[in-house]
Amino acid sequence: MIKSKKDMFRFIFSIIIAAIFVFNDMNSTYGTLLLALLLSLVSVQNKKFYITKWALITSILILLSYIFSGIQTQSLENSLLLAILAVGAGNIGFDNKYRGRVIRSLSVACFVIAVYQFASQSIAAGPFVNIFDLKQQYPNALAAVSLIFLAISQSKKFTAMNALTILLSKSRFGIATMLLVLLVKYFRRVNKKVLIGVCLMVCVAFGFLANIQKSTQTVHLSSVEQRMEHWTLTPKLFDYKTLLLGSGAGSFEYLFPSVQRIPLNNAPHSHNLIINILLEYGIWVLIGLIGIFFSLFKHQKPQTQLALVGFLLFNLVNLDYQFPLTIFVLLLILD
Repeated sequence: MIKSKKDMFRFIFSIIIAAIFVFNDMNSTYGTLLLALLLSLVSVQNKKFYITKWALITSILILLSYIFSGIQTQSLENSLLLAILAVGAGNIGFDNKYRGRVIRSLSVACFVIAVYQFASQSIAAGPFVNIFDLKQQYPNALAAVSLIFLAISQSKKFTAMNALTILLSKSRFGIATMLLVLLVKYFRRVNKKVLIGVCLMVCVAFGFLANIQKSTQTVHLSSVEQRMEHWTLTPKLFDYKTLLLGSGAGSFEYLFPSVQRIPLNNAPHSHNLIINILLEYGIWVLIGLIGIFFSLFKHQKPQTQLALVGFLLFNLVNLDYQFPLTIFVLLLILD
């Protein structure tokens, strides 16, 4: 029962969050608009909206990158999502009780969907699917957001549940990063021998998990080979304009074929957060986002810092920030 204005806003927020959970395709128009609406309503409820100089400058630079993009119809949602992250960071402002409830609810929902998907198709993508074409699924994106939930959770039960969600996604780098996050999270509770053993296991896991399963594109192309080509050849796409203003959000998949050497090595992104932002938005947006990250990072709780570092590490070998739900979760955990 809605007893107060605060309860009314929470009820509206919950409906919008549920809708974002559904409309969560990569660069979803509906999900992006819902996220913008949520941020606006939160500002109305809190009666304040604080934007730092880093956020203001970065959002303007993202707008310039979009204006000069050669593929504006493909760049809009991606650019808006990144701008919402820049402007909205630190502005969600849910109280700890409601925020904890939202995080737990999202964790459970992702886990339930993941179990069903794994039982029916042997791999889980959670809500990271195109609801208009269920064949388009993004298991790595599920692992990325579950890493955040795993790091920030103070409950062993929810930590274990999110760890299982990551395992069901079969994300190799997700599993390896999860081991690192768990190691740091429980660092003080293990002795030196266990610590050394786990460190060795993590090192082995990164190499083993990256190659145990071949790419679905070809049996002759491993994930490491795929990523190495992206990382080494993408710099050839840079010129002065690209370096300053970027080539436009989402442009990687159109530009990379001009330099790629392995014909079947096709991907919508470069599998590296820094390289991709540098190519698509330019160096000034990258510097602005780094400035926002460090200005907020030092004020966060230890578990939030761990969640952010884990997400960043994972996105140095993948790229999974282009989803409305992912951006919302990042905004949700930031104080």
